[in-house]
Amino acid sequence: MAPVAPRILFTSPCGPYAKVPVENDPIDYFYYRNTLRQRMFQLRSFQSWHSLHFMAQNIPVESVVLENPSVKTFQKEVDTGKYGIVAIGFTILLTQKVLEMTDWLRKAHPETVIVLGGYGTAIFKEPFLTAGRLREKVDHICSGEGLGFMNSIIEQKWGIKAETALCQELLPSTNSFFRT
Repeated sequence: MAPVAPRILFTSPCGPYAKVPVENDPIDYFYYRNTLRQRMFQLRSFQSWHSLHFMAQNIPVESVVLENPSVKTFQKEVDTGKYGIVAIGFTILLTQKVLEMTDWLRKAHPETVIVLGGYGTAIFKEPFLTAGRLREKVDHICSGEGLGFMNSIIEQKWGIKAETALCQELLPSTNSFFRT
């Protein structure tokens, strides 16, 4: 009898994130570059984790995507979701948040497979103390193309092969008038 297909949670690191003064935020295209100091008429953009949505739409098993969840939201989703894999996409600046998430996952759900990916995996190329601690907590680190990596884990562990053409039906985008 084949093993039961896993559910996968794709998530970004838990927020809230450190704030920088608005005039020093070079990532926010709308505010910093286009509407700086226009007060109530300023636009604010929020970057989606598009790679997580792309992978969720192109793997052969059920999945959920959480973007910028609070710690409470993340923990509740993992506790109720019965996930076989939790995949966290992150950047170097959010490594400490990911370490906290993996510490909790290992204690609360030791059977869950933890996968890390994204630009943050560059920390594993250097002998950082945090990188060593994080490496001990996870099962897989993807420092390259994520979809093929996830599909290979699913096929090797559960024998489920991806057989559909690639798609991207959902591309989230959010802009707002106020910095909230």
